[in-house]
Amino acid sequence: MRRHPRGDTMAGWFDRFVGAPQPAATSLAWFEDTFRATLVGVIAGGSFQATFAARWLADPNAAGLNRDWMRQAAVRLAEGVTQNLSVTQLDTAQLYVNGQLRTLRVPAEANARDLAISVTLSATAEAQRTAAEWEKLQSQLALRRLNDHLELERLRHLREDIFARPEVARTYWLDKHPERLDGVLDDRFERIAEKLDGAPGPSTMVIANVLQDFLTDLPPEHKITLLDLLQQCLRAYRREELAEKLPPEIG
Repeated sequence: MRRHPRGDTMAGWFDRFVGAPQPAATSLAWFEDTFRATLVGVIAGGSFQATFAARWLADPNAAGLNRDWMRQAAVRLAEGVTQNLSVTQLDTAQLYVNGQLRTLRVPAEANARDLAISVTLSATAEAQRTAAEWEKLQSQLALRRLNDHLELERLRHLREDIFARPEVARTYWLDKHPERLDGVLDDRFERIAEKLDGAPGPSTMVIANVLQDFLTDLPPEHKITLLDLLQQCLRAYRREELAEKLPPEIG
């Protein structure tokens, strides 16, 4: 065979020119898997029935995607969603689970790619009935707690804001019983306030009466000064709520 001036054969020179023959491209194929699982829900006895469908691309001549790993990972991601939802929310649960499954990634060592998994959720009639009854009971319990809370607030308002202040209690009584005017003409409201620990004691009443007598003889400008001093005193003792109750002026 005639050699090239540089000592190569013509075949070798041609190979260098056009490039060495490339191995045939690896043939990839699509693989599919369908499996079922029971997923826990937020309500005991209200489980989801799940049907998973998976599809991925891999070399059929090499070790491909580990099906056990893929199934366990899919169920784990799905239950992370359904454990906080009820089977009465099937559409919402299915939407959220499919969104979570899209985050599943194939391990780097697996000879596979383009993994796609979707799920269809359902529930038995018994599971749906159990969930519906549980949610109904929870709604009734929440309503009862709300009513109890409102009743406690009403009683607190009566005790602290109305009957603890005899003059307010008398007004409240007249508003509710305008035909019973005689009901405000005795000391019953003072006695009620005392029983509720809201009435002023004997020494407190003496102080109140002294202040009342003192204010009666003061000119208007001095009354304003006294109110200002009293507000400062109350705030100095961190009794802002009492300072707010003082009238802007005394008639």
